[in-house]
Amino acid sequence: MMGKFYKILLDIIRSIDLLTEIIWKIKIKKKILPITYDLTSLVIKKALEEYNNRGIKFNSYLDMGCGQIAILGLFQKKMCPDTKTTSADIYEKFISNAKQNALANKTNINFVLSDLFSNITNKYDLISFNPPYVPIAYKKKSFDYEKISYAGEDGTDAISKFLKNAKNYMTNNGLIFLGVNLFYVSLNNLQNIVNNFEYKVVETIKKKPHNCIVLILKQ
Repeated sequence: MMGKFYKILLDIIRSIDLLTEIIWKIKIKKKILPITYDLTSLVIKKALEEYNNRGIKFNSYLDMGCGQIAILGLFQKKMCPDTKTTSADIYEKFISNAKQNALANKTNINFVLSDLFSNITNKYDLISFNPPYVPIAYKKKSFDYEKISYAGEDGTDAISKFLKNAKNYMTNNGLIFLGVNLFYVSLNNLQNIVNNFEYKVVETIKKKPHNCIVLILKQ
């Protein structure tokens, strides 16, 4: 019961534009879905902040699966305006909506309609991905943008497809910020996938009290 109440309260908080604008330091012009970020997004945000505070700058950044706002791309550009940022998503409506928000924030972001790396051509110093990781068994009803949530029987389909090709789009010293909610995908399964595709874990970033983490990966 408490878990359900917490989820409802969290959804309400995440749907309030003013709070989102304060947390992310951006302006929301338009949105398609009421909720514009999740807990995993917050951990990726923390990773971006920590690396910036350490003086680690990224000349180029790919915000993979940017969603309806491209909230991570906008946040990185607000924090580091010189970062050449590309935000990509599989849904055309998300890309169109994100473009409007980028204009409202006076932010120069390159937007690409792409199924993972299908339309990506450049290499990047940083690629972040907050993938769909909910196992299909959790699906209760259909909705228009299911690919933002569900990823096969164990929630790892999108992660595997992403890691299989990501190396081709990383610069020599490039990094990946891979966010996952360990409530849905076990750490053991996640580590096995990372090892299978021969990535090295640089560090793991967490944000209490929830189970979302970001793995910092390199080739």
